[in-house]
Amino acid sequence: MTPQQFADRCREIARTMRGHEAHRALDLLTNDVLRELGYGEGIEIFETAVAHWHAETHPYPYTAPCPDCEASGG
Repeated sequence: MTPQQFADRCREIARTMRGHEAHRALDLLTNDVLRELGYGEGIEIFETAVAHWHAETHPYPYTAPCPDCEASGG
């Protein structure tokens, strides 16, 4: 994907989506670009670490207690 294709896709997501849907689409797009650049292993780690933020039972904006804060004791 070229830089212009990436920017165009980001604009399309921002124009047509809102909230959690847009956030998730932008995350997936960015992850795809990073995978294309050879950062797949790191993206797998990232996706595992943030999976709870993308659960369908947790719509955006996330209003429950922060799972990351709870896990760190904060």
